[in-house]
Formats: sequence, structure tokens, C-alpha cells
Amino acid sequence: MLCYIEGQKAPDRPDIVARLFKQKLDELMRDIMNVHIFGKCQAGIYIIEFQKRGLPHVHMLIWLMPEYKCKSPSDIDEIISAEIPSQIEDPVGYKMVTEYMLHGPCGGKHMDAACIIDRKCSKHFPKPYYAETTIDEDGYANYKRRNNGIKVSKGKATLDNSFVVPYNRFLLLKYNAHINVEWCNRSRAIKYLLKYLNKGPDRATIVIQENLRPTGESSAETIIEVDEIKNYLDYRYISPCEAVWLLFSFDIHFSKPSVLKLSYHLPNHHTVTLHDSESYMRCYIGKTTKTWEPRKQRGCIGRIVYSHPASGERYYLRMLLNIVKGPRSFEELRTVDGTIHDTFKDTCFAYGLINDDKEWAEAISEAKLWASGAQLRDLFVTMLLFCNVSQPLTLWEVSWEALSDDILHKK
Repeated sequence: MLCYIEGQKAPDRPDIVARLFKQKLDELMRDIMNVHIFGKCQAGIYIIEFQKRGLPHVHMLIWLMPEYKCKSPSDIDEIISAEIPSQIEDPVGYKMVTEYMLHGPCGGKHMDAACIIDRKCSKHFPKPYYAETTIDEDGYANYKRRNNGIKVSKGKATLDNSFVVPYNRFLLLKYNAHINVEWCNRSRAIKYLLKYLNKGPDRATIVIQENLRPTGESSAETIIEVDEIKNYLDYRYISPCEAVWLLFSFDIHFSKPSVLKLSYHLPNHHTVTLHDSESYMRCYIGKTTKTWEPRKQRGCIGRIVYSHPASGERYYLRMLLNIVKGPRSFEELRTVDGTIHDTFKDTCFAYGLINDDKEWAEAISEAKLWASGAQLRDLFVTMLLFCNVSQPLTLWEVSWEALSDDILHKK
């Protein structure tokens, strides 16, 4: 596009960069979710991020239907490659891989590369050679990287298959861009990826201080000069591409099927939202028939929001909502065998939900599966407050996952 506009380059037109990236991303999602280039998909999620230099990129997770999942190394080889194609047999693939899918050069004479941390490549390149694709004991795939003598010169460095980023040939050739494709079939890896996708935007630490500096004398002070332009440049972190992306109202996050947050509240704690022109009396006029109706929007998953075990009645209310089917009032939730109990906690006792350690075991299991690290930490802190701990514990040094396993199995 820019060849028709004299004197401009891609960094000068973040609006074109954002639009082009959005078009490619939409087409990529159609290929995966609708055309099924990897097979039929049951779910997908992605998040848009922007590099410090401004370029957009996407992190994506795709769940395939069970019958289309890669269950053997040969299945992985059909969709993922980590080798440089032959320049004679596949000249187009050779050009694309050498242009977009080679890492580095780094290490050796290139210790100033961005990926070098403590004199080692943070991305673990160069990778070891493998005669064929294997799956190790931890469930991770070691892609086929043969030492077949195919090499390419990049600057003063010579790179081979040990520097190839795993890719899918169809996507690479169609979109003419860097697209890293990985096989992931372990719960721990998926949990890490989901945490990475939902980590939120970059954050900055700032310091607020007075504009006066004492000179050592009893009452003399000097004014500190502030370079407002320099401070603006130091603290600015929204790139032009990100600003344009937001101005265009493009989605930062995508998920299919969508997840509907199901909120709940204690009696008389309902959230009321009013417009300026409305009377508060109108908010309490609702439907007379309190009945369940079929959801109009299909393909949506409902999830009840998390409640901390130390939140009191709210926690027990959430527990009952997962047990009692079709309640039409708080009284029906608190009714067990014709008896209306005073509190939700008493109702849980009547159902036998908290008569023993079952309450804590279920809370730990739920927090371990999908709650954040902070929620899991708070849960353990609450448990320790209820327990008689004779020896002090350094909570930050505790392995939460291992500790939860020990408690669940009563070790």
C-alpha cells in the first residue's frame, strides 16, 4: 500500500499496520475455526499484545476435538515442522523459512543479541538434533531436527535446523509472516499458557517526590529542575499501533465459545444501576413469574464467579448454587427436607457439605484448577489461621501445587 504514498514507511502509518494485521488475524481464525486446517476445533482463545517497538502480535490457544488431536509423533509431523526445506525441492518453503522462521543469530560472536541473558539464549537455541519427533516423559514434544547439512547464511553467521522455530507450512506460505506453531498436551503447560494470556498489559513503576531539595543549611532549599519532555518519553508506554488499535475498537481478546460470568448476591445486597432520569422506585419492579427461561444466545458457557472461603455467607451461597437445582428464592435455597434454615452455612451443614474436611478439599481442588496464584495463596493463609501451627512457615517459599496435593491426600 505504501508504494503509492511517496516518502512513507510502515512505522509512519500505524493505521495501515493495524488494519492489515486485523485482516490477517480474522482470516487466520477462519482457517482454524471454520475451515478446520488442523481439524475440528471445540474451543479457541487469543490475546493481542504490542511490542515495545510498536508491532502487534497475537498469542493463541486452540483445543481440537478428541478425534483430531495429535496422539503420536507421526501426527505431529503432519502439521508441525522444525527443519529448513530443500532449496531445490521446495524453493518457496526454503525462502519463507529462512526469512521468517530462523532464530538469531545469537551466542558465540553474537552475545549482544536481545535473547542473551547471563550469556545464554533465553529461548534455548540452538536446539539439539533429533532424527525423528519424540515425546519425552514430561509430555513435551521434541520436534524432528535432522543434521542433514542444509544451512543458510544470515549476516556473518551460518544457521541450520537447530535454529528453526517450529512452524506450519500452509500458514507460513499463506500469510507470509512469522507464525510459531507448537503442540501442547500437558495440563501444566496449558495452565502456564493461560496465565500468560491473561497476565494483562505492561505496567510501570513511578516515584512521586517533592520538587524541593535541601542544601544542608538550616532553611535554604533549591528547586529541582524537571524536564517534562524527558519524563513524558520515559513514562510513555502505549505505542502508536496500540493507540490506533484501540481507536478502531478492535478486539484485544477473543474466545470461542464465549464465557458468561454468572454473578450472585446475598439477600438485600443486589446491585442497582440507575440512569439519571430514572426513579429508584422503578428498580424494584420485576417479573412476577420467577421461572427459568432458555438462553437465547447459543454457544455460551456460564461460570459462577469465584468466592473466597473466608467470605462467609457468600461462600456458602455459592456452594449451594452448585448443589440445589432450580431455586426460585433464597428461602428455597435454605430449605432442606421441608425445614428452612436460618443461614446458608447451616443449610450446607444439613446437606452434609461441610461436616468434615470435604469443604477444604473441594476449595483447594477448585483453586488449584482455575484460581489465580493469589487466590490459592490466600486460601492457604486462611487455612493456617484456622490450624494450630507450632512452627513458623515462610509462605512465599511454599510450593503451592505440591502443598495442595499433600493436603488433598492427607499426607
